[in-house]
Amino acid sequence: MKEKDTAMNRKKDYITNKLLLVFTLAFALLMLLMNVGRMMKSTTTFIAAMTTVKVVAICAAAVAVVGIVMLFVERAKKIDTEYKLFSGKNVTIGAIFVALCAGALSVVFSVEMLMLMYVIVPAIVVLYIVYYSYQREFFMIALTSAIGGLGIWVLGSELVNSSDTLVVAVSAAAVCICAVITVLAQLRSGKLSIFGNEFTLFKSDARYGLVYLTFVLVLALLAAALLVADFTTYFALGLVAYIVITGIYYTVKLI
Repeated sequence: MKEKDTAMNRKKDYITNKLLLVFTLAFALLMLLMNVGRMMKSTTTFIAAMTTVKVVAICAAAVAVVGIVMLFVERAKKIDTEYKLFSGKNVTIGAIFVALCAGALSVVFSVEMLMLMYVIVPAIVVLYIVYYSYQREFFMIALTSAIGGLGIWVLGSELVNSSDTLVVAVSAAAVCICAVITVLAQLRSGKLSIFGNEFTLFKSDARYGLVYLTFVLVLALLAAALLVADFTTYFALGLVAYIVITGIYYTVKLI
C-alpha cells in the first residue's frame, strides 16, 4: 500500500512539474513572438527579426536531433525515464514544437502568421492541461473543436487566398481521423494499440454521445465557413464558446 502511494505521489509530482515546464516553454515562446512582432514594425529591425526566427528554428531542430539520440541511448541502455523530466522524449517533443512554430514563421514571415502563432501556442498549452486534468472525452472534444476553429480562422485570414477548399479539406480530414480513432477505441472498450503498445484512450464508463456530436458540429461549421466566408469570425467564436460550455459541464462532473 505504501509503495502504491509513493508511486502515485511520484506520478503527481511528475505531472505537476511537466505542466510547469510546458508553461515556462510556452511563456518563453510567446515572449519571443512578442519581441519579433515589435521588431517587425520597424524597417531597421525587420531583417534582424527574420534572422532571429530562422536561428531559433535551426537551433530547435538541432536540439530535437539531440533528443532523438538521447531516446535511442535510453532505450539501448534500458534507462527508466517514466518520471524523468529531462528525457529524450520530452526534449524531442518540446524542441520539435518550437522548431515547427519558428519554422512556420520563418517561411511565412508576416503579421498574419505571427497572429496564428499567438493562437496556436496557448491552444496547445490548454489542450495539454485538458489531457492531464480532465476526462479524455473532453480532451477529444477540445482537440476537435481546436482543429475546426483553427481551420476556420485560417480560412478567414489573409494567409490563404485561393486555397480555401484545401484548408477546409485538411481540417475536415483531421476531424475524421479523430472520429475514426474514437470509434476504434469505443469498439475496444476505450483502448487502442499502436505499434504493439496498448494504452487507454477512454475510460470504460466514457460517454461518447457528446464527442460524436462535436464531430458533426465541427464538420458542419467548416462547411458553413467555406460557403459563407464573411461569418468565419462568428463560427470560430462559436466553437470557443462551445469549448467553454462543455468545459464547465466536465468540470462539474469532476467535482
